[in-house]
Amino acid sequence: MLSAFAAGLQAADGNLPVIRLAYSRVIDDLPFYVGIEEKFFEEEGVRVELSRVTGDTNILAAVMKDDIQAAVIYVTQLYAASEQGIPIKVVSWLGRTHKGTRCGLQVRKDSDIYSLKDLKGKRIALSMDISDRALVLEALTRGGLTERDAQLILGIELNQPMQHEAVLKTGRVDADIA
Repeated sequence: MLSAFAAGLQAADGNLPVIRLAYSRVIDDLPFYVGIEEKFFEEEGVRVELSRVTGDTNILAAVMKDDIQAAVIYVTQLYAASEQGIPIKVVSWLGRTHKGTRCGLQVRKDSDIYSLKDLKGKRIALSMDISDRALVLEALTRGGLTERDAQLILGIELNQPMQHEAVLKTGRVDADIA
């Protein structure tokens, strides 16, 4: 992933090209510390420098000014950036899944949901995580619906991915955000 992204970067002094990566001291930053410590990025042909940047607006401004070339942004930030026409490219999804599961809006194979507008009147299971809620609200909006047009069922734990699949199989919900 990083080697393809770094292909366009040039190092002025013949050393590895540098990617400035924003961090904000949250648990989601842990893979970057490990990657730097274990030299995984250098093995892929780039050097990563961390720059502490916090807050949605500051991260997007730093990207636009080219102060940083990469950052972890959350779904809510991604939607806001997209609506403002900010040129952001998603290169990796750091979703909460395990082998055999999928991220995003899921429905059963026999579902009558084929488009986002088909979510009208449906029961959608999701966790209490703000990102899951943002995904559902954006999906409803893009389907021409509001939160009142669907029944949101909260309570699935993010650290229990098999619950997402199981709740769909019971038929008690029509869709699930995982």
